[in-house]
Amino acid sequence: MVRNVNRKRGNKMPGVKQSGQAGTADKSDVLVTIEPREQGTGRHIVVRSPFRLEFGRHITETVEAVLNEQDIDDVAVLVEDKGALEFALRARCETALRRALKE
Repeated sequence: MVRNVNRKRGNKMPGVKQSGQAGTADKSDVLVTIEPREQGTGRHIVVRSPFRLEFGRHITETVEAVLNEQDIDDVAVLVEDKGALEFALRARCETALRRALKE
């Protein structure tokens, strides 16, 4: 599942300047990678999962929620899910984002 979102907002946080990663590719976990994109290109979210048909939209919505909470645009997010629960996905997204924002 791939999703591009282009949004315009004011009062933005500093954008992502480097890649950040969190999680593992182990069973019942998720590996989340966040990378910067050119300004104004929006979000590009890719979900790879054996459960994509059942949960792909929910996974994407969870990633969107984390990015919205931090007011982050212009990023590429790769989610490699192996059956992680929502709280684990949210924690991995937050950690990857924190690492991507760290200077």
